[in-house]
Amino acid sequence: MSVISFKLDEANRISSDTGGYFVKYTKQDNKYWVLPSECPHRSGPLHLGKQCRQTGAIVCPWHENRISMRCLKRNSMPVVVNRDTINIVFSDDSHKVWKEFHL
Repeated sequence: MSVISFKLDEANRISSDTGGYFVKYTKQDNKYWVLPSECPHRSGPLHLGKQCRQTGAIVCPWHENRISMRCLKRNSMPVVVNRDTINIVFSDDSHKVWKEFHL
């Protein structure tokens, strides 16, 4: 098990042996989440999807499926945010963190 920490303005994508994730802030609950970046339908890139303004769901860019935040939060990574730093607990020691500007 390992804990990784990074500044919120320095990274928004994480990959590990357990899969890929992206950092998402939600206004509804005023929290940061580390959500799976693969769509459960056909593994589309959810981190490239848009958020529906009416429901808050993430719309997959491949097939336009709407994945509810409730569903994504069930599969989120444990996270603690302290000011501008995010801390994530991973079950493995192999991970990579980077910034994608289009999120």
